[in-house]
Formats: sequence, structure tokens, C-alpha cells
Amino acid sequence: MLLGKRVIMLTDNARYHHFKGVEEYLENLGNINILYLPKYCSDLNPIELLWRFLKANVTHNTFFAIFDELIQNIVAFLDHLKSDHLKIRKLCPVIG
Repeated sequence: MLLGKRVIMLTDNARYHHFKGVEEYLENLGNINILYLPKYCSDLNPIELLWRFLKANVTHNTFFAIFDELIQNIVAFLDHLKSDHLKIRKLCPVIG
């Protein structure tokens, strides 16, 4: 855990993110704040930007006869993306 540091957790407005037990737990920790994205604003959600980029580069206009082939292509794409730090920063910008 990041002791002594303030953490801002960015999340969408899904119902399960508002579970009382989670909110109480985070309040007890004291250094984690949740920043909820507005409803229906997937363009602000970093994971949605990553999914859109992945689909555009791996699955659009592509037929996979075997499900394992799809999985292999996704894994290969994500492995390649790991080394492209600039692209990751553009897809998943840090708030702060």
C-alpha cells in the first residue's frame, strides 16, 4: 500500500462501485478517494479507450475461425503494447 500518499481511484458509475462496504473500507484507510466518472461518458474511461484501440487493431474486419486464434492475437497485441509507453500514456492518461 502507498502509506502516507494520497490515492485517487478513477472508476465508472457502475452500481457495484457504490457498495457501502467498499466505501466504509476506503474511509477507514483514509488515503484513498474515489473519483466517479459521469454516467455515459465512456470516452473518459481509460479502459474503454484501451478496448477501442485493441478492437480497432485486432478484431475489426477480421474473422477468427478458432477462438484460441483470437486470444493469441489479443495477447500478442497487448505484449507488444507493453513496450510502447507513449501509446499507453495516450490511452490511459494519469490524473494529477
